[in-house]
Amino acid sequence: MKKAATFDPQDMNQCKQCITGYQKMKPDYELLAEYLQALFELIAKKLDIYPIIQGRAKSVESLAEKICRPGKNYSKPLAELTDLCGVRFITHTADDLDRVQGILEKYFIIDTKNSEDKMSQLSFNEFGYLSRHFIIQLKKYFKIRGFRKKLPPRILNFKSELQLRTLAQHMWADIYHELGYKNEFKLPQRWEREFARIAATLEKVDNSFQEIKGDIDVLGSNYEAYMDRKELNALAARLEVLLQIDRKNVQVLHRLIKTYMALNNWDLIEKHYRNQKTLAMTKAAVIRDIGMSLCKKYRDDPGKYTEGQSLLQKAVEINGNDVEALCNLAGTYFKKRGDDPDNLSKARDNYKRAHYIAPENPYPLGNYIACELILKKEPAIIEYFKPLIERTLHLCHKQIEVKTNLPWACYDLGTFNLYLNRPYESLKYYAKAIKTSSESWMVETGRSRIQEFIDAGIKLEWSEMVNTFLKIGELVLASTQHRKKSVFLTKHSGNPFLQSKRTGPSLKSVLIITGGCGKLEEHYRDQLQIFSKKLGCLEEGILISGGTCSGVAAIAGLLQKNNHKLYTIGYLPAKNAVRRLGEQIDRRYKLHRHTEGNDFTFLEPITFWLDFLCAGGNPALVKLIGFNGGQISACEYATALAFGAKVGIVRNSGREADNLLSDSFWMGYKNQKETKNKDKHNLYMLGLEDSSIESFLAM
Repeated sequence: MKKAATFDPQDMNQCKQCITGYQKMKPDYELLAEYLQALFELIAKKLDIYPIIQGRAKSVESLAEKICRPGKNYSKPLAELTDLCGVRFITHTADDLDRVQGILEKYFIIDTKNSEDKMSQLSFNEFGYLSRHFIIQLKKYFKIRGFRKKLPPRILNFKSELQLRTLAQHMWADIYHELGYKNEFKLPQRWEREFARIAATLEKVDNSFQEIKGDIDVLGSNYEAYMDRKELNALAARLEVLLQIDRKNVQVLHRLIKTYMALNNWDLIEKHYRNQKTLAMTKAAVIRDIGMSLCKKYRDDPGKYTEGQSLLQKAVEINGNDVEALCNLAGTYFKKRGDDPDNLSKARDNYKRAHYIAPENPYPLGNYIACELILKKEPAIIEYFKPLIERTLHLCHKQIEVKTNLPWACYDLGTFNLYLNRPYESLKYYAKAIKTSSESWMVETGRSRIQEFIDAGIKLEWSEMVNTFLKIGELVLASTQHRKKSVFLTKHSGNPFLQSKRTGPSLKSVLIITGGCGKLEEHYRDQLQIFSKKLGCLEEGILISGGTCSGVAAIAGLLQKNNHKLYTIGYLPAKNAVRRLGEQIDRRYKLHRHTEGNDFTFLEPITFWLDFLCAGGNPALVKLIGFNGGQISACEYATALAFGAKVGIVRNSGREADNLLSDSFWMGYKNQKETKNKDKHNLYMLGLEDSSIESFLAM
């Protein structure tokens, strides 16, 4: 029920009395607007946001127009109006509005009822007024450096209107207010429709800016993903000079800390923190990154580790919508879950909170699922998360497409596909992750989650094989000396390279022939004959293939029969499994290497790589030729590319060979005659109608 109006806008004496009363109060509202603008500038600085902030007291003319506007009913206008002081906080993107909204209650009493009424009054086509309207009242007087005016106590009782807008929303609202709202006449329907059309366009613009910002933010948090150590060291040197000149520049300090994080230089991060603590504590993101750095440096020192956790907690308190801060804090509890039974639950709760803020962000979702799995030890809970995982896969694919968040987007896809019981898809993405990892610690980080599942007794299909694959990836990226000392390799047994005593120089000429075997389509069998003849130019070396008389695998047996300088090794499942599967072992091979598998799987290719590395082989000296092939071959191709072998794929040979040559990710590593970094380009397209196969073999 509307309250009875005691104020009559037609009564000029009442209007004059109201306007005169406001004129006397206006200096207070102007002071409040000035103070609120300074306070929101401080809030923006803490959140590392660069908005446009506008504060104003309502003009006398605007007040007069509002109290006399048709449809308005007031009893005491000056007591009831909540927008006599107003602040606009205008940001580039919507996620910054979320961050501001998340900490409003720290500084203000929110008049929820009137704030909601403001929102509910908006028409669906008023895009600009989709800006968020809040009626706020100061909780107390907050000291602001540089603001020397004192607020009279009565001002703390004043209410103000806060509008949170993006730039696109502000542009629409400002123009609409000027052209369509303040006119004395009703806007013609034609122009209302045009404003609605512009609103829809600007909404798309807003969403696009948000998407771009998300990708750039990911790049900004992963310096190591797109700069090598030389570039990082050069950047650090420049930033050190800048900081010496401008010691109060928190942005430079933050960039320097992020650079040292990429270099794992925790000592210099701590040094800058201790020397410039006051500056560092002015920005939540700096507090977050220093806290994470201290936790990494002092993971074995409980006292100083706790200091790092406290800084992360402070960063979360300042900016409760910082997904990275929440995930970092969660990670510190997860790493110390053995120290306190509650730590795993604390980790889960923080990952869950971050996931609710950013539902499709793979970082919190993947870790939230991992915590739930380890807490409940029941893989069946993945069913609950499947719809979320499927939506998140889309974002990961997009990140790979635009080359952001690498290699972590690939690791996420590997893990998510493992959750979804798609082991071959998982292996292919883990291969891409290894390819885009610049150092072995990245692979170790990506592998740690799988190892945690194994240690916790959580049985996901192929988790052991995936873990082995990633361990090999670590060793491939590690130094030769590190490989020689690897306990993982020394435990490996049954090595055919050592058994045959073909070590040293012979390992410099290894060729893998793989692809379609038992399921090779009739259409491709004529091409297979041409392919076999092309390989006849192979003179000597070690030849690796499938060990059976089917399809591509039979070519190796034929080559061995015609050339005693070759040494062929066939990788197969257990002998009884081969017979059970109806396959015939090709006895023309020099040696057969049987795994413990009950079927042809990725276990055979991965066993080759273990044997090869254990014998001291260099993956860069291996060549692989692929023709056709199914899901096992697809993983073989991706693995060889990830490990740095030269990979030649016969074009138009069907199935996974063609799929690989249409994959934009791998085609980015296609060899070209003029490339600045030839080592990274190890994929070759081979044709049956030209001499490219012979040229590839002669490399």
